[in-house]
Amino acid sequence: MEPLVVLGEKDYFSCCRSVKFAEEMVLAGPFYDYQQTVTAARDIWFNKVDVNGWLEAFAAHPPIGENPSMTPERPTSTQWSKGEQSAALATATETTLQELQEWNVRYRQKFGFVFLIFASGRSTPEILAAMKRRYHNRPIVEFELAAQEQMKITAFRLSKLFTVNSATASQIHKKYTADVKKAGDDFASDWLFPVFIFTLCWSMLFLVFSHVFQFSNDDLDSIEL
Repeated sequence: MEPLVVLGEKDYFSCCRSVKFAEEMVLAGPFYDYQQTVTAARDIWFNKVDVNGWLEAFAAHPPIGENPSMTPERPTSTQWSKGEQSAALATATETTLQELQEWNVRYRQKFGFVFLIFASGRSTPEILAAMKRRYHNRPIVEFELAAQEQMKITAFRLSKLFTVNSATASQIHKKYTADVKKAGDDFASDWLFPVFIFTLCWSMLFLVFSHVFQFSNDDLDSIEL
C-alpha cells in the first residue's frame, strides 16, 4: 500500500517549528493517511519533544493581534498564522487591539512565552477572554495548555498540507491514468489496422484456394463421367 502523501522535514517544520518534531516525524513516516499522521504527531509532540523543543515552536508564533512579517525562512507558517488570525483581526477595533497588545505583554512577562491559542475562527473578544482567564494559571499548567494549543494548530496545518498534496497526487494519478489509457489506445490503433489487413488477406487466400479446390473436383467428376 502506497502512502497517500509523502511529506518531508520542511513540511513538518512549517506545521510546527520544532526541529526535533520535524526530524522525528520523518523517522516515523511515511504515513498512509491524515489520521495516522496526526496520531504520530501527537505522540512525538507530547512524548519525544522536550521543553526546549516546545519553546522553540512557541517562539515561532507572532503575538495574537500583530500582523506577522513575512520572512524567507518561514513563508508558509507565516502565511498560515495570518490566515489563522484573520477572524480575530477582522473583528478587532482600535480599543480591543490595544487591550490585546497590553495583555500580550503581561502574559509574556509572567510565563516567558507568547500566548498560544488555536485562533482560527475566533474573534478578538473571545481571544481576549481566554487570555485573561488563562493568565491566572500556574506556569506549569499554562505551559501544558500552550502545548495542547500548539498541537491543535499543528493538526490543522497538517490537514491543509494533506488537502493540497492529496489534490496534487490526485491530479498526477489522473494524468498517469490518462497517459496509460492513451498509450493503450495508441497501441491498439497501431496494431489494429495491420491485424485487420493480415486477416483480410488470409480470408481472401482461403476463398481463392477453396474455389480452385472446388473447381478441380468438378473437373475430375466430369472426366470420370
